[in-house]
Amino acid sequence: MRWALLTLFILHAVAGKFSLPPSSSLSWLSWSPGALERAQREHKPIFLFIEHASCHWCQVMAKESFQDPEILQLLESSFIPIKIDQKERPDLNRYFQQVYSFIHSRPGGWPLILILTEEGAPFFAATYLPPRDGPGVIGLKRILETIAKEYHQSSQLIQTRAKIIEEGVQKELGQEYVPVRLDIPLARKLVERLAQEFDPTYGGFSTKVKLPQPTLLHLLLEIYELEGEVQALEMALKTLEEMARGGIFDQIEGGFFVASDRTWRLPRFEQWLASNAELIGLYTYAYKITGNPLFAQVVRRTIASIEDHLKHDGLYLALGTTKRGAENYFLLDYNQSLHWLMEHNYSRQLAQQELAALGIEGKESTPVVQGTIQKPTTRPLLAQLRRQRGDLLIEPKILTSWNALYIANKLEASLIEPDYRQEALASLQHLLAQLFVDGVLYHAQRPGHKPHQPGLLEDYAALIWALVQGYRFTLDRSYLDRAKELFHAAKERFFHGGRWYAGSDWRIQVPAPIDDTPYASPVATLLAAALQIADLEKNASLRSHVRKQLERFSAPIFNDPQRYPSLTSVVFRYGYGNLVLFGPRDKLQRAWSKVYRLPYPYLIAAPWSSQGFKACIASRCLHAKSLDSIEAALRARMAPNKEDRWKKIDSSKNR
Repeated sequence: MRWALLTLFILHAVAGKFSLPPSSSLSWLSWSPGALERAQREHKPIFLFIEHASCHWCQVMAKESFQDPEILQLLESSFIPIKIDQKERPDLNRYFQQVYSFIHSRPGGWPLILILTEEGAPFFAATYLPPRDGPGVIGLKRILETIAKEYHQSSQLIQTRAKIIEEGVQKELGQEYVPVRLDIPLARKLVERLAQEFDPTYGGFSTKVKLPQPTLLHLLLEIYELEGEVQALEMALKTLEEMARGGIFDQIEGGFFVASDRTWRLPRFEQWLASNAELIGLYTYAYKITGNPLFAQVVRRTIASIEDHLKHDGLYLALGTTKRGAENYFLLDYNQSLHWLMEHNYSRQLAQQELAALGIEGKESTPVVQGTIQKPTTRPLLAQLRRQRGDLLIEPKILTSWNALYIANKLEASLIEPDYRQEALASLQHLLAQLFVDGVLYHAQRPGHKPHQPGLLEDYAALIWALVQGYRFTLDRSYLDRAKELFHAAKERFFHGGRWYAGSDWRIQVPAPIDDTPYASPVATLLAAALQIADLEKNASLRSHVRKQLERFSAPIFNDPQRYPSLTSVVFRYGYGNLVLFGPRDKLQRAWSKVYRLPYPYLIAAPWSSQGFKACIASRCLHAKSLDSIEAALRARMAPNKEDRWKKIDSSKNR
């Protein structure tokens, strides 16, 4: 049974005041064994606050409540205050968000406020709370007063409820399923379901708030290449084109925001490195299939924005967001923009045409494409105008997983701009040097500080993927060897009882997510990389590991494939097979761009001693003397609607 635990506490009045003198600032502790030991030593409940940098209401609470003398007095006298950064501990954030959902039967958010027993078991959860009571609202001060009193007077009741919550959350997170068979109709099922949700006017799969969903759109493009599903291609391309012209894409400086409205015009003004990394790979893939110059332009402008705003000492910061003071960096004022362009030698008529083409019409406009930009200087000039008004607020944090995702997808983007390859490889070396220190992979680093938190599964998975990509685009064996080394280290740390875990926390073991929220599942990323290693190394044990994991999650994939696009992609990669292209090393290295334009979504090149080429899926191979002949034969086999394709899922492998 679920309940709103808040009612337990608001029924009690607080008898007296606390006598400690007020404090001007709160001394937050980090989540650690030492903090829990202190809670047990002092017999105090834990006040846990989970935030992230761009969370507006987190900042409001910091000012309203955590600088309030009476609230500070309560927290310091009766609680152990602990703060967690959502990006530094996504595993704990996932767990405690599930706690909130279990208690309230609805999703949580940020800030997330929890109160735990001294042993670390949660019994209260809330999101934003005002400091004082208001109409229909109970304030943080009264909640703290009541819990401080009831924690000792009703300790048995609190312990019982905490136990029920912990058991319920662990059951939900660790749910087991009866395996089912996965086969080819899974692709058709996915396309049919998405067609029912598809917005034919604006693209995407919602009529309300829309997310870019790069992994889902990537999967649709894969299905098109694998099965010739034209409907999958059409839905993906419509969405990509609408996003590229809408306000979710920064039409002035490039880069995508994290969410928007149905029309893609009104975004939430945050640019995450991780989501932009995946969108770079997605638009590169769409360009490979279609040759549409719009998609190549999006890739170039997104990378340019990341390099301009987020680059730091060879790596990349996590997030660019909206406001410094009260002014929104991304919005443009029509009159100000008009006069600015005219000051730079634009006629009034030309300036008006350019602003109309960018949808800049009122006092605070989100630029969108409504026409053709006439002059290449227009966007750079408007970017200068922005920077005169203020700066982007950048989160000063380097995340291993997000950097690795960007590096891997920038390598893919070298199909559009070859120079990206060396730039990405240089960043990969920086990442290994700065966050893989003395054999220890770390999760995050703040500029100017040494990393201290050991890596999570998502860090290992993304870095392994980036290393496999490094091998694909160079044939340098050292990348593959490092990827294998990290896979074994990850398995030792995070794989227990047949299941992958998000972290290795001493208190809470959180099963690794298999859904793609907000970016690709670390389990799926790891398994996709493992399959490539297995096929290159002819490693049956590694391939068997992937099969067993797919069996474990076959039921949720079968029932709801659109919720698990990255893992569904691994199902197809396993069933259809990686295409391994063998050829002379020197010829493959010279032709790497041509190799990875071949029409198959799961392709790896591998050197061999022969002077000819062969392309193999499992034991079935095409042989040819030249790469052109391989390409012609492959395109013939993979032509849309051709029945005699050489890849079909062997259902018996997934039984």
